[in-house]
Amino acid sequence: MSGPGALDLFGTQEPPPFRRLLRAGRLSAILEEGNLRDIHFDDVEVLRAINYLARDSAWGTYAATIADLVIKETAQQFDVTYSARCDGPEGRFQYEMTVTGRADGSITMDANGHAVTDFPTNRTGFVLLHPAEVAGLDLIIETAQGAGIVSCFPGMIDPNVPATGIRAMTHRPAPGLSVRVAMTGDLFEMEDQRNWADASFKTYIRPLSKPRPYVIAKGAADVQSVILTVSGGRIGSAARVSPEDATQLAIGPAIGVMPAMALFADRAEALKGDLAHLPVALAQYLILRWQPGDPVDDLVRGRKLALAIQAVPVIEAILPAKDPMTEARAVMDALRLADLVPPVLLLAPHREFKTSPPGSLPPGEVQVDALVAAVREVGFQGRIIAGTPSFFPEFNRNPPGPLADAIYFGGCGIVHAADDLSVMETTSVYPAILATAAHRGGARPIWLGPCTLGARHAPYGATVAPNPDNRRIPMVRDDPRHKALFGAAYAVGLAAACGDPAVECLTLAAPFGPFGMVGSVAQRYPLCAVQTVLARAAGQVRRRIVCFALAAVAWEEGDLIRALMANITETDVALDLPANASLRLLGPDAHWAVEQRGKVTVGPYRTAIVSYLSTRDL
Repeated sequence: MSGPGALDLFGTQEPPPFRRLLRAGRLSAILEEGNLRDIHFDDVEVLRAINYLARDSAWGTYAATIADLVIKETAQQFDVTYSARCDGPEGRFQYEMTVTGRADGSITMDANGHAVTDFPTNRTGFVLLHPAEVAGLDLIIETAQGAGIVSCFPGMIDPNVPATGIRAMTHRPAPGLSVRVAMTGDLFEMEDQRNWADASFKTYIRPLSKPRPYVIAKGAADVQSVILTVSGGRIGSAARVSPEDATQLAIGPAIGVMPAMALFADRAEALKGDLAHLPVALAQYLILRWQPGDPVDDLVRGRKLALAIQAVPVIEAILPAKDPMTEARAVMDALRLADLVPPVLLLAPHREFKTSPPGSLPPGEVQVDALVAAVREVGFQGRIIAGTPSFFPEFNRNPPGPLADAIYFGGCGIVHAADDLSVMETTSVYPAILATAAHRGGARPIWLGPCTLGARHAPYGATVAPNPDNRRIPMVRDDPRHKALFGAAYAVGLAAACGDPAVECLTLAAPFGPFGMVGSVAQRYPLCAVQTVLARAAGQVRRRIVCFALAAVAWEEGDLIRALMANITETDVALDLPANASLRLLGPDAHWAVEQRGKVTVGPYRTAIVSYLSTRDL
């Protein structure tokens, strides 16, 4: 029986990008849209990607039109050539690319570009991605002066730029293996992309300290190159594990409890829908956003919606942070008019909607701790959670002070890249995000979210990108995969990555609207089924679970153990279930299929729930 189609899996008929595996001896790479990704030598990932891209004056990435693509491949070498054009309302730029990979582990990429018109840009050129797994490894940086600076990739996620003035970088991803990358053109610098949940450290051309946007003048040439050199070879076994080699689920000891689940409503549309389409017991909390000037009627509707789905309403107050006492009284007045006595108040300054440098504070504004103190002084009796309505970089750059009871921040899966592989990779970064947040926030409990595929707002530009053609595009509000099986698998990946007991509450979706769980025609999205299962599991003893290629979270349920798992890869994963376990696959209609036992296959981006009939012998 054939599996689900593209629309069921991804919510769009847009085909995935053309990808081709290139090999030269022990060197391999994936060619995708003219760039290289997943670069391996001796089956060790030496670089996550080498990309060449052009970005406009608002950080939008041009979709390059590639022509004259020629690929030549022998056992010892691959060669790729093509031409590309970047067209947009601000200008036109084109370039010729030559890529050569050799069996000795070297790759050279040469880009010869020129501006057809004046071309305003924030960045045009090469971008290198080191995999997030290099965190903590030694790094040697060669500067323009030729100096070799011994450093390391940050362990904790760095809110600043970890390295500048780079001409070349050398690291050792495995014993016996040395990897050097040299760049020509302008100077390069590095940022810790884990801030945005990208599974990489990014090294890019043209330092951010230089003015931007800058203009490549009409007719001007822009020539750059990247040279990757691998020395030595991996010591020990070079065999990579394949899904067929690891098909067992391993249940481990208790690791805290399952977090509470919340839904969010930061726009009126998230409150407007047919309640008959929503299951009850869908969340422990419903987070209602309020700002001074917002109609109290939205809070009243939110209170009624929370009652209907058996959730506790809590308020996220976004305040100007200029007059703490006046703003605190406004919060209490709104709660009184809406007949709300929330046990929890989320609190953040309005400035957090836009990113700002570390330690910065606009003139006339106060720190969030002043708001916390004022709200307590005017009589709020519940818990106060301080943080940001934006994403983790904003929290990491300006974490709240010590007065709040807990901290919060959100996340987005498509800040820098929107292809399926990169989006799913973001789930792997959340353990590092949570560890850094705990460090910055004084080990207080964390309310994580909303963590969504799409972007609720644009901290780094004027607005989120439009998506009229229902495509995979960075920084759009309406990502088509949210409504499909991919969106459910992404949510499971996030839940599985949040094994840190510090995560007290997890928010993945809204009731209705672009981030909702139901459509306008009584359609429940697969994510709704995942949300329901996780809400039912809240507060239960969590158990450690490990399975190759599957993101999984397990908990005790009476004498049973349940495990929610998702295949977050593009290939089938075969499972050999123990005799006391059964599996149900989640369908595109948000229903769980009939039980399967023994050997089963979980297809790409599919979600399953496994039930162990007994906890004995586990």
